[in-house]
Amino acid sequence: MEEKKLLEAPRYYCAQSCCSIWTPPGSILSLTHKVTVGDPEVESFCVQFDPDDKYFAVGNSDGTVRVYNTLSGKQMTLMASPQPGTKMPITCLKYD
Repeated sequence: MEEKKLLEAPRYYCAQSCCSIWTPPGSILSLTHKVTVGDPEVESFCVQFDPDDKYFAVGNSDGTVRVYNTLSGKQMTLMASPQPGTKMPITCLKYD
C-alpha cells in the first residue's frame, strides 16, 4: 500500500523563481506536467507537501511562505514575517 502511494504522489521541481508539480501517470519513467507556480521576482528554495498531498508550501528568498492547492495550483495563503523589514530566506519547511 505504501509503495503505491509513493508512485502516485505528486513530485516537485524548483528552479530559481518557480516550482513545477509533476505527477507520474502510472509509471515512474513517464511524467506529466500539472502546474507551475511562483513569483518571477522571488527565488524559491524549498517545497513541502502536506500529509494528505492536498496542499504544498513553497519557501522563498524574501522570507515568505506561499501555500498552494496541489490540484489547481491556486495560491491559498501567503505567510510573511510580522516584523517589517525582516526578509530572511525560508530554506526548510515541515508539516506537522
